[in-house]
Amino acid sequence: MVDGLTEALKQKGVCSIYRPDLTQKTDRELHSFEGGQAIFTFPNTPIKCAGAPQKICYVADEIFRLRDVRNKTKMIYNTSLGRVFGVEKYAQTLQKIIDAKNIELNVRRNLLRVDPLTQTATFQILDDNAKPTGKTVDFKYDFLHAAPPCSPVKALRECKELTDAMGWLDVDPKTLLSNKFNNVLGMGDCLNTPNAKTGAAVCTFYDLLKNIYFTFAPIQSNANNQQKSTGFDQWKETNWRGM
Repeated sequence: MVDGLTEALKQKGVCSIYRPDLTQKTDRELHSFEGGQAIFTFPNTPIKCAGAPQKICYVADEIFRLRDVRNKTKMIYNTSLGRVFGVEKYAQTLQKIIDAKNIELNVRRNLLRVDPLTQTATFQILDDNAKPTGKTVDFKYDFLHAAPPCSPVKALRECKELTDAMGWLDVDPKTLLSNKFNNVLGMGDCLNTPNAKTGAAVCTFYDLLKNIYFTFAPIQSNANNQQKSTGFDQWKETNWRGM
């Protein structure tokens, strides 16, 4: 979904912790980087662990400082969001961290294209509703960490009877019961619930397992007895190597 990214990931200076086979490459790149422009991205789609693209940015900052190349590095965090993090409560603190670390923050920027030959990353400029404006901006990079756009798995995307228009399992966000079938429940990252797709969020779904009992035991079933989900739980944002 990002033109040129697959090929660029095979080249020096481009990496992503979102692919298991590239995690060691990411570590090697961070420990061999000698300075220049380092760019970190956040996509314009739901993404697994919305804090991870920022965590790797902070980890990189720490590694660059330990290797004494931070003073030769311009660090940039380009996000499709309108602020550093989606939840305002956390965004306020994270903004202070990103300012203290002297990391340039650019909002409403979505990675569109990567040219590994010229080491250029092209970003869409989005409006306040996260829609493309038709304008783009280019960034030269010496190091690029790409957080890829994410989507439901193919089997779910192609099952229109169960999903919403984007291919996510269509459920009531409070009960996780299907909006289309009364004998289907969902759990995990495949849902169209508004919470972030994190392990912490999935943990909050655990209590809703009892809804299976209420759903499949009609005599006992009572909507008022069903556990409700807030879709919220805590998570820890790594901002230095000691976290």
